Amino acid sequence: EQQTRRLLDAILASSADAIFAKDLEGRYLLANPAGAETLGLTVEQLLGRRDDELLPPAVAATLGAVESRVLAGESLANLEQRLPLSGGERTYLTTKVPLRDAEGAIVGLFGIARDISERQRQEAALRAAEATAARLQGELRWKEALDAAGHGVWEWDIRGGQVEFSPTIARLLGLEPAELSPDLDAWLQRQHPDEREAIAAQLRAALASKQGHYEARHRVRHRDGNWRWFLTRGLVSERGPDGAPWRMIGTLTDITAWQ
Repeated sequence: EQQTRRLLDAILASSADAIFAKDLEGRYLLANPAGAETLGLTVEQLLGRRDDELLPPAVAATLGAVESRVLAGESLANLEQRLPLSGGERTYLTTKVPLRDAEGAIVGLFGIARDISERQRQEAALRAAEATAARLQGELRWKEALDAAGHGVWEWDIRGGQVEFSPTIARLLGLEPAELSPDLDAWLQRQHPDEREAIAAQLRAALASKQGHYEARHRVRHRDGNWRWFLTRGLVSERGPDGAPWRMIGTLTDITAWQ
C-alpha cells in the first residue's frame, strides 16, 4: 500500500495535466500541483474547498452543471471547457468520471484536464495561414489569366505608397519590368501632364468613397515617345479596422485603338 501511495504521489507531482478528485459536495479531496496552479493556488490551499469559493460565480456554475451529470453516473471524456481565469481564458480537454466506493455507490468524481489553449492557438494560426495561402493562390490565378488576356494588373500598397506592376504593364509601355519604379509618384509622372492632376483627384475620391471604385481614361508615354491611351480600373481590396483603405488592386488596358 505504501508503494502504491508513493507511485500515486509521483504521478501527481510529475503530471503536467491537472488531476483532481471531489466529494459529493464538490470539495477537493485530491489535487496535484498542476491542477492547483491552474487556479493560482497551492495544493494545500485547494484541498477541502469548493469551486464556488475559488472561482467567479458564472465559472463555478458552469463547472457545477457538468459535474452534476458525472455525480449522477455519467462519464464524460474529451470534453472541451473554456475557463476565464485570472491569467486569461484557457481551454481544457477534460475527462470526468464518477468516483465509487467498494459497494459501487458514487461518492464523488475524478477528473483529468489538459490545457490545450496553445494547441488551439497554433491550429487557428495554421488555418489562417492556409486561408491566406488559398486566397493568394486564387489571386495569382486570376492575375495570370488577366495578364494572358493582355490586361496589366497592379496592386497599390496605399499606406506605403508603393505599386506592384505585372510584367504585362511594362510590356504595354515597351519597357522591361525593372524599369518600372514601384513608387506611386514615379508612376504619376509617366502620365500626360494635362491629366496628372485629374488622375490624382480621382484616386483621392475613390479612396474616400465607401465603394472604393476607381476608373480613368488617360495617356501614358510609351518608350517610343508616343502617348498611348489606357483604361485603368481599381477597387479597394483591403481596409483597416477603422475602415481606412490599405490596399487597392486593379487593371490597366491599352485602348489606343479605340480612340
